[in-house]
Amino acid sequence: MVSVGAFDVESRSLDINDDKNRVLSIAVIGDKHPYGIVFSADDEAEMLAQFGQEARQYDVLLGWNSDAFDVPLLQARFKFQEIGMDAAFDEKVPLFLDCRRVHKDMLRKQE
Repeated sequence: MVSVGAFDVESRSLDINDDKNRVLSIAVIGDKHPYGIVFSADDEAEMLAQFGQEARQYDVLLGWNSDAFDVPLLQARFKFQEIGMDAAFDEKVPLFLDCRRVHKDMLRKQE
């Protein structure tokens, strides 16, 4: 059975490349966390590592506009904190699927 969850990232700024930006919180809800779990800590590196440990339980994580913001931001912040995403997710990085992109593609097909 495929394990599916949804995630959302909140940050200080929308500028992914700003070194002063930081992830403020990450929320995940899904079959492994039916009531949701929020990661928020003063230590961004610790929060990212905790998210990686929990997120690897999922085969797929859904987001909204995650291709354009959430995933690139996570990649940038993992890199800034000198944490390899593969290591943080214990080499089991889930498939990140952007529902906004899928929704737009479905609407185009109906035209």
